Amino acid sequence: MTRLVAILALLLTTLVARAQTVEFRMQERDGWVGSPMVMEVDVQNAADANAPEVAATPDFDVRVDPSPRRMEWRQSINGRSTSRSNLIWRIEFTPKREGKFPLPEVVLRSGSRTWRNTPQEVSVTSSTSSDTLRLEVTTDPPNPWVGQSVKLSLRILVRPFTSAQHGVTLDESQMWRLHDDAGCSWGILEGRIRELAQSNRRPAGTEQVIDGKSWIVYEIETPFTPDRAGPVTLGDLRVAWRYPTSLTVGRDFFGSPELSLSGVRPVTATLAESSIVARALPETGRPASFRGAVGQFELRVAAKPTQVAMGDPITLSISVIDRSRGGEELKTLQPPPVDADALGNAFRVPSDPLAGTVDGAMKTFTQTIRPTTTNVTQIPPIEFSWFDPAKGEYVTTRSQPIDIRVSPSERLTSDRIEGVAAAPAASRQAASLTEVDGGLVANAAPTAELLRDGRLTLGAGTALTFGVPPILAAIALLVRRRQDRRQGDAGVLRALRADRAAREALQQAADLPALCAALCEFIAARTSRASGTVTRAQAVHLARQSGADDALCTTLDQLLASGERAAFAPARGGDASSARTQSAALLQALAKLAWKRRAADVLEDAA
Repeated sequence: MTRLVAILALLLTTLVARAQTVEFRMQERDGWVGSPMVMEVDVQNAADANAPEVAATPDFDVRVDPSPRRMEWRQSINGRSTSRSNLIWRIEFTPKREGKFPLPEVVLRSGSRTWRNTPQEVSVTSSTSSDTLRLEVTTDPPNPWVGQSVKLSLRILVRPFTSAQHGVTLDESQMWRLHDDAGCSWGILEGRIRELAQSNRRPAGTEQVIDGKSWIVYEIETPFTPDRAGPVTLGDLRVAWRYPTSLTVGRDFFGSPELSLSGVRPVTATLAESSIVARALPETGRPASFRGAVGQFELRVAAKPTQVAMGDPITLSISVIDRSRGGEELKTLQPPPVDADALGNAFRVPSDPLAGTVDGAMKTFTQTIRPTTTNVTQIPPIEFSWFDPAKGEYVTTRSQPIDIRVSPSERLTSDRIEGVAAAPAASRQAASLTEVDGGLVANAAPTAELLRDGRLTLGAGTALTFGVPPILAAIALLVRRRQDRRQGDAGVLRALRADRAAREALQQAADLPALCAALCEFIAARTSRASGTVTRAQAVHLARQSGADDALCTTLDQLLASGERAAFAPARGGDASSARTQSAALLQALAKLAWKRRAADVLEDAA
């Protein structure tokens, strides 16, 4: 009997020993100087395992996480229960220099058993931005002339992160969420970035192969007109990115395995000098009527009225139509010369400068002129000159002369003016007064009608008749103004429709990331933030500011954390009905909070 017990104990010990396994997982084989490379040591069914021991190495700074992550797994099928426990240690290897180096030996001891990692080599490169992030600025057409309206484009080129271990490549939407808005400075494109944020948009990215490498290219365009010759000043143009270094396997809100970022490194790209050079307009052939216009234009001139007396005003309308693309130069376009010399010294012209009004691709200048002689029969042609960038030369056009008829003006003599003021003495009669004794004499006897009180008395009916309509009109005006303000404010309309839009998004969501995105979009709409910019931490913070209790904030944080990790996992399919129920309950609770609106900022911090 004793021998049987010993044999059973030995067999049990052997089975337990066989169930103990250790896996050394290196998340990435390529790294950067100064950025940690992570190894996970996964120990299965070894409760008495000690922390891993790492051999000394001159190539890496090594850090072992003193607190392993513990995972328990239990399963019961047909009354038979099985369980498994895992201890996962995290080891960070931070390269000191670039090159190819072998990883140091990692030893794990559990009782009398010892495990060692398999020797492997990693490749380390210097942490420069040019290998992962670049900036390019171009204009269409290139090398514009001074004063020429062109399209300026900023191209942000970022390498898509690929995890060879997990077979995952982040797409353009996921990569844009990793840009560091706090570290960005947009320089000459600041206004355009603000417009995108206020309209809840972001730059779209496309995947392109450049020099044999895959890049995601984000392009931002803005109209631009150089005002001086030489290199174009772009301002402080700087783009920062939180570039991923590794992925790790985690668990979502429902316990399913999924991938999430486990490390990032900051990279920054700048443009120290501009490659765009604005060309100066040539001095040769420049006409005297040139006022700085660059492009292709058409001139139209009209006058009204055309029949006047000498000295009467004639309204001269001069319209310049832009036939080139862009049209931005119309804002600063100067009028053609319209002065006494240009009009043959036959008209009196005010000396005040003309401002002009812009309507689409046309700018109209209005001037009042007065003929100074009856001998003038035409308004002379108006001359307008511009520089044509397509031809590289100056162009001058002249309007057609306008026929007018000027008649002599009527004159008043001094005798006629004095005659109006003075009349003959014979025509004036002296007024006589008749004195009456006893004061005023009534020509009618006083009656009851004359003695009755004629003062107007206002009763309740009269007050209602005259008082209620103004009050109703004021109330209607206030309601109308509030409706106009709501209809004219896109942020107010978006906040009012946020609840309905979120409910529809929850019904259409096919997975957990889409459900979480609907909740974040609801919070962004209620707080007037750009679409797709509210992160998990911001969502919880804004909810707490709006009166959410700790339980609601905790539930929201847990659900968004699961969606944040699931955003980087490959599509698993499946039904999201269980998560949709919890998301709908969260939305109902969030809709009751007193959300605080704010003005839209330039690109909120990415998640």
